[in-house]
Amino acid sequence: LGDSSENDVVMAAAIDEAVKHLEGARPEGAEKLYRWRAEVLAAAGRTEEAKAAAARARLEIETKAAKLRDPELRRHFLASRQSGV
Repeated sequence: LGDSSENDVVMAAAIDEAVKHLEGARPEGAEKLYRWRAEVLAAAGRTEEAKAAAARARLEIETKAAKLRDPELRRHFLASRQSGV
């Protein structure tokens, strides 16, 4: 299968391709893909890109939360999504 760094590069390229398909769309669970992208990029040593992907995951979460009118529901949604971002 090759070494770990080679796998990280392949995985980063695959997730980058998936992210291209997300641009302009807001599918359910997009924040998870951005979070995974951040993890893969961090593992590949692409720290700045990983930080940007994590920030995008947080933005996706905050955008969805802002649409929830009930403050309690919003709080629960944020609590369930913020871990790991």
